[in-house]
Amino acid sequence: MLDAQKKQLIESVLREKGAMTNCGRCGHDEYQLDGYFHHAIQESATVAVVAPNEAITTVGLICKKCGKIDFIAVGAVLPADQL
Repeated sequence: MLDAQKKQLIESVLREKGAMTNCGRCGHDEYQLDGYFHHAIQESATVAVVAPNEAITTVGLICKKCGKIDFIAVGAVLPADQL
C-alpha cells in the first residue's frame, strides 16, 4: 500500500502532468489512489506466456463515483528513486 506521503507525491505529479482529468466513464472529478499494481508482460499477443521478470508497475486511479480504474505507469512519471 501507499503511505500518505507517497500518495500525495504521486497525485501532485499526475496533476502537474495533466493525468488527473475527469473520469472517462461518468465525468466525475474525484479519484482515490490505491496501491501499486503489476501488469505482466506477455511474450506474444497470441500466446499467454508471461515473460520472466517483466512487468509494468502502475498505480490505480479509482473514480469515487463509478469505480472505473485507470492505471498509470508510475515509472513513466516518477524517477526510479521515488517509486
